[in-house]
Amino acid sequence: GKGTVQHVIPIERNTSALKLTTASYWRPSGINIDRFGEQARTTGIWGVQPDTGMKIELTEKEIFENRRHRSLLDLRGLIDPAEWIERNGQELSKTVDEPLQRAIEVLMDELENRVAA
Repeated sequence: GKGTVQHVIPIERNTSALKLTTASYWRPSGINIDRFGEQARTTGIWGVQPDTGMKIELTEKEIFENRRHRSLLDLRGLIDPAEWIERNGQELSKTVDEPLQRAIEVLMDELENRVAA
């Protein structure tokens, strides 16, 4: 729902980081998809909705794990994996991004259909 592109920039010899917003996503109609943008506040319209049959229902636990995993990915390159294990007693989770996997399946099917045609 943020509709932004952000980059994590390590600073102070990798002891800190700055998350910098560098771009935003817009629909072809010119509507920004940001849930907290001005257009969303005035119209209530934000984000994008999946096509019929493409919606993936996630449990609360899956949503939390996906968010946690994405946050940890932001730290990639800032924290040594061995140091992470030492601090937390566990490896970074290998969470599967179900919506991404479904999108890949659909695109692969479409590619196969076009090649077969």
